[in-house]
Formats: sequence, C-alpha cells, structure tokens
Amino acid sequence: MPVYHKIKFTDSDGTIVDSAHIWPEQVDTHGWIIPACFDMVLLHTGQQPDNVHGMFPSDHLESGSSWLHPPTGHRIVQVWVVFQIPAAAILQIFPTQSLHAAHVLAHLAYIEWFNPIPPMPDRNHGMYKVSRSLSGGHRQASIIPVDSIVSSVHLFLRVANSSQGEDWNSFTVLEHCHTFYINPFSDIDTFLLLS
Repeated sequence: MPVYHKIKFTDSDGTIVDSAHIWPEQVDTHGWIIPACFDMVLLHTGQQPDNVHGMFPSDHLESGSSWLHPPTGHRIVQVWVVFQIPAAAILQIFPTQSLHAAHVLAHLAYIEWFNPIPPMPDRNHGMYKVSRSLSGGHRQASIIPVDSIVSSVHLFLRVANSSQGEDWNSFTVLEHCHTFYINPFSDIDTFLLLS
C-alpha cells in the first residue's frame, strides 16, 4: 500500500503554495537521526464541529471551500500517515461505491483530533485556543479523505506554568504540549478565516 510523506496544496494555476510533512524518524546516509515530523493541518469538516467522528462520507467534502466565514466547520488535526488504497481494491471492498467515491477514498489520512475551534477567540490577544481531543485519557483519532485537508496550520504552544516545558525541544514539543493557540498571522488565508 503506497504511503506518502508530503501533502502539497496548490492554487488555481497549479503552483504549490503550501505543504504538510508526515514522516517517521529516519537515519540519513551519514548516520544522523532525522527526527519525525507529523504536521498539524486545518481540516474542513463540512459539518458542525462537534458532530465529527470516524470516517467522513464523501458528500461532506467541499473542494475549493471558501475561507471567508467563521471557523465553524473546521478542525485542527495532526496527520500521522497518508496512504492510498488502489481504486480496484476499494471497488472490491465497497462494491456499491461510485467511481467518484472510489477516487475520494483512494487517498486517506490517519489523524488525531483537536477539540473544536471555539466560537470566540481569547479577548486579550485575539487567538483561538485548541487542545487535543481526548476520550478516557486517549487521543481521539480517525481516518479521513485527504481532500478534506485545507492547509497546514501554525500553532503557538501554551505553557501553563514556569516549570512546564523544561525538557521540551523543537522536536518533542508537539507531543508534550497539550494546549495551543492558532497563529492567525502565518498567512493571509488563515488571517481571513480567523479574523
């Protein structure tokens, strides 16, 4: 089964404008360890954010969806693997699926959820706070179509007290930190969505 290590986002001209990286820890040809990288992305759910569980039906996807609306219907997720199911295998497993559904389901991502983006930002700095979505102490995860991923997203970590984060570094912070703020200034599209 093919596995991919990068999601590329293009504009209407086909120019690459953004990307998300997904790769496990590796060792290069010189024996140096290349740390794992599992990027955070913005997901368009096509529905109210608190109704999201499991795999999305294909009719919930809206390719080319507009950014110019409140963040309702969007979630922050962390991508752990992107893989492809060949169309012939999909039609064998799900014989009632149409060719369009087979195309949508061909590229899938295993993701971990963050809680829904709150309706209002923090009144002091105007940024939205998000935390990992947990159930029984475990992270909530799903398999979703890659087509529902809108863009990469930049998060600021939220440190609760001065002793928290003493052993964190740039490679471990995404795993150790639980709560983040969405950076609305990373690009114009994120700014328009969150302003």
